[in-house]
Amino acid sequence: HCPFRQLVAVDTGATYRLRARVKIPAADAKKTKSAIASLGIYSYTTKKSLGSRMVKPSDATGRYVWLDIGDWTAEDDNVVVHVSPTDCSEFFFDCLEIERVK
Repeated sequence: HCPFRQLVAVDTGATYRLRARVKIPAADAKKTKSAIASLGIYSYTTKKSLGSRMVKPSDATGRYVWLDIGDWTAEDDNVVVHVSPTDCSEFFFDCLEIERVK
């Protein structure tokens, strides 16, 4: 995990949209019908998810793809959390895209 404030300047109370660019081997799509991994935003203060995305087998293309994680209202303690189940042989994380929407 990594606090957003160490990566980018965000305004507390503003709403942002988060996307991640990831790559998962295409062979992993055949291993399971359930989620391969999950990406999300978690608040340490409230101990709640502020948005998440399950990485589906169809996302495992062997190429980098953009995954929408969702919109969230920024807080000082937001972090990106990545959890990868054992069905994922490799998970390549390239970058995040953060866009202010409100």
